Amino acid sequence: MALGDALLPDRADTEEAGVTPVRTVQDLGPALRQARKALHLMQSELALAAGVGVRFLVELEAGKPTVRLLPHFAEAIGAAHLAEQ
Repeated sequence: MALGDALLPDRADTEEAGVTPVRTVQDLGPALRQARKALHLMQSELALAAGVGVRFLVELEAGKPTVRLLPHFAEAIGAAHLAEQ
């Protein structure tokens, strides 16, 4: 079991809390904040469970423009991974 599994509530709890689905990168921060608050988690608790720093989480929830680069990194890593196969 991963650390996040032990610290975070079940996914059904977030669905029951009426958390808004994420359809764009811009939706991610507000949806994450909404889910975290619905689950009564502090930013430090969620950051620990996710394996990220509190500052990163704060910036993500605030919609900092540089955080919007995440999909580009994910795409680049995926492309690099596919090239290795």
